Amino acid sequence: MRAWMRKWSGAIVWTIAIFFILGIVWWSVAAYISTRRVSSTTNTESVFSVEDAAVVLTKDGTPLDHKYWIMPDELEERTRALVNTYQQLGYKYDDVFDEPFLRLSSAKDLVNTKIMDYYADENNIAPTKEQVKKELDKIVSKYTEDPNTKKLIEQNYGSVDRFEELIKPNVEANLIHQMVQDKVATVTQADLEKYFNENKETLKERYEQVKAKHILVDSEEKAKEILQEIKDGKLTFEEAAKKYSTDTSNKDKGGDLGWMTRKSLVKEFADAAFSATPNVIVGPVQTPYGWHLIKVEDKKLINSLDDLLASTSTAKEVKATISNNKYRKWLDDFKKQENISYRIQDPALKFYEEYYNIITNATNTSLNLEPFITKLENILYTDDSTKINAEDKDPTLISLYVTALENQKSGISSKAQKYSRYQVLSKSINPTLMKLSDEEVEKKIEEIDAKLENASGTEYQRLFQEKISYRDLQEFRNIKKELENAGVDLNKVDELAKEYKDKEDELTRKLKNALYALYNVAPYSAKTIEKLYNYDPTNPEIRVAYYKEHYQQIKPYVTDKNIFNTYKSQLLPDIYNSLAALELTALDDKIATNLRVEAYETLVEIAEDVELYDDELRYLEALKELKPDYSGIDKVIAEVKQKIEETKKATSTTTESTSSTSTTNQ
Repeated sequence: MRAWMRKWSGAIVWTIAIFFILGIVWWSVAAYISTRRVSSTTNTESVFSVEDAAVVLTKDGTPLDHKYWIMPDELEERTRALVNTYQQLGYKYDDVFDEPFLRLSSAKDLVNTKIMDYYADENNIAPTKEQVKKELDKIVSKYTEDPNTKKLIEQNYGSVDRFEELIKPNVEANLIHQMVQDKVATVTQADLEKYFNENKETLKERYEQVKAKHILVDSEEKAKEILQEIKDGKLTFEEAAKKYSTDTSNKDKGGDLGWMTRKSLVKEFADAAFSATPNVIVGPVQTPYGWHLIKVEDKKLINSLDDLLASTSTAKEVKATISNNKYRKWLDDFKKQENISYRIQDPALKFYEEYYNIITNATNTSLNLEPFITKLENILYTDDSTKINAEDKDPTLISLYVTALENQKSGISSKAQKYSRYQVLSKSINPTLMKLSDEEVEKKIEEIDAKLENASGTEYQRLFQEKISYRDLQEFRNIKKELENAGVDLNKVDELAKEYKDKEDELTRKLKNALYALYNVAPYSAKTIEKLYNYDPTNPEIRVAYYKEHYQQIKPYVTDKNIFNTYKSQLLPDIYNSLAALELTALDDKIATNLRVEAYETLVEIAEDVELYDDELRYLEALKELKPDYSGIDKVIAEVKQKIEETKKATSTTTESTSSTSTTNQ
């Protein structure tokens, strides 16, 4: 893994390709089943009841034909596919907090698909049998030319013919959608020129490329030494990369990175590489990952539309972007012209859409969210209860309530902090300074900066404090101006500070209440645990749950030794922080034994993964003392002791070998 260069590995691409195949087929199966169910009961009107649909498309307020509705199973399949894609791409995903928003996104996407279907039907747009067959052959050929993929298809679907039969409805639908888009969103030369001129800098960042090699080391001094060796002719750049570079992903290839865009690189590396002269070494260049020597072999720069379109793949991507933009505009216009809309039937999804519309359209989110939060509270709180009974409530509504409260709290906290800061500054700033103009204050700061360059000791501290006084004055005037522009009565700031602090405290209370309710029914939710720990870090149960979950997030990087060795300096501080927090919990005899046991179990897991065997043994022995009947613990302790002995022997052998080699060389 190269964190400084964000590039997919072959394994991930393979996984996504497999998922794509399975996803297409699964959607086809769902559509096939749905069609069979409808066709077999065409005389029963109740089968097409609006109440059974997840989303109903309407025209002039009246539901369209049932073929343009979105049924629950169709929405479920689209959502699952989107969730799987997010997970395959490495995004953190939470069932309770993220899934409902992905469901809403899926519903909106399906609505647009149904509208496209409606337009195609109304305008008699459909592919010929020959077009469908040609596209089917192309897809089947693409995914069966690889023996592994073909085998997977045959295992899951019986035969390639069956696979082709199942994906045919989707292929036909995709062709219809492409024909619609080609008709309503054709890309002209004028479109290309306009897009290039309006997005030139963004396009340069995305598509300009350099072909480069690099050497990564830990210090500037080391990089300079290597550079001098290369200049002296002792080593070629490629030989130096193999010998010295700490980037194990490419050192054996002479540091070759291949073609890279600006977007794929951290800023410091990109700036140096794109400004370099080909075949002239630049550096040392510092990035968050160390010091680099960079050798650029070639560049592909974009200074004109012809440069941009020189690459077939780039031209295709740019044209697709323009077409999609034109299509979205057409879709919005078409919905307005035809008065086509949709109605979400699912109660929870309705709330998510309402929330989405509020935060998308509101200029003052905190103000606009107040009635929405009240509406949710009327559902979540029973009678005059001060706590949410989560057992009979939809967890996704509680998570939405938490999200809305956090959004609300963000605005309230910002105002509370501003009023409080105004209070402090108004009372602490020297009245004499208040008489200075803005220009005089800035000049004073410049004079102090000049003196600071040669100052030291107490004189430096005095000047620095004086500078802070002037900076405080500038901050006070900025806040004052901001409050006055907002129409705030400055004589009431003290009252407002208290009012908003009280609101902030009340929102915090509601958030903790909601998060605990959510935790009781969804303790598996990583985001629930993380948020709850932020609000109540002293609760030992939440503390243990938080650090357990937190470690599971970084565990893949710890157990992959190549990744761990490369990024040890970034991972270890996090690991040691987790160990310290868990050990404090495990040692606390005032908390429940089961929590202490859970803390020790996590400590043992972390120590085992990081190969801290002495610590692992210490944790195991403490766990045995706490819970003598812990199953199998004696065996594990014996195994760890054996590992410690083996490690000592290996270290001793290595030391003796090194000593012997040194003596021989002498």
